[in-house]
Amino acid sequence: MTWFRHIRRHPAPAARMVVLHHAGGTADLCRPTGDPAAHWTAGVPGQIEIWPVELPGRGTRFAEPPAGSMAELAADLAREVLPLTDLPLVVMGHSMGTVVAFELARRLEAAGRGPVLAIMSGRQAPHLPAPDGRHRLPRDGLVAEMRRLGGTPPEVFEHAELLDWVLPVLRADYRLLETHRVDPAPKLACPILAIAGTEDADATPDRLAAWAGVTTGPVDVVQVPGGHFQILEQGLAMQAPLRQALAGITAGPRLTSCRGSAAR
Repeated sequence: MTWFRHIRRHPAPAARMVVLHHAGGTADLCRPTGDPAAHWTAGVPGQIEIWPVELPGRGTRFAEPPAGSMAELAADLAREVLPLTDLPLVVMGHSMGTVVAFELARRLEAAGRGPVLAIMSGRQAPHLPAPDGRHRLPRDGLVAEMRRLGGTPPEVFEHAELLDWVLPVLRADYRLLETHRVDPAPKLACPILAIAGTEDADATPDRLAAWAGVTTGPVDVVQVPGGHFQILEQGLAMQAPLRQALAGITAGPRLTSCRGSAAR
């Protein structure tokens, strides 16, 4: 099965963006469900292609087993992404997707094809202590965690059969995340945009600024209105920071820094 869905193509692309979804999510993270002009993807310049990743074990890949480890997943994904690096590449992740994006970027840099920018949304730096044990929660506890984070349509909680489909995917993703221990070395060389909602208690400004500990490039920290799923719920607010961060990316020589101030 393909790793990518809902690809936004361009006849003469200047760059490509690979997007990693959150725990329990799918590539639908990149698909507008209402007004496309209000969706966060409208902040990505049209000449930059968007390649949303669909991880195994969900969506069109529901028949596949979930990844056994973050290292296995990142290695498999890097093989899929390497052919896309003939143009400048941006990696973007939301929540759990930031950890996948980070490990992917490290493997691409090791291959000499690193991204020009990493956009890390809705999660603290990966080497900081994080909640553990969510993948071992009983059903009620896992449902409570879904409600706390928001972003889940109300009808999911109202139908047991929908929960029976969603919960195993979420549990597998939490297991993948919580059994992975991030070594901050080797550091990335690319700049990072660390962005989160002002009401996201799990991604406070100081925790976002800690992304500076895993790259030698500059780190910009930006907050937009909203909670953990601001990328879905506050798409308009996301657009300006994305436009600014992506403004200088062209099909020319690879960039080594991005616009904005460094957070150190």
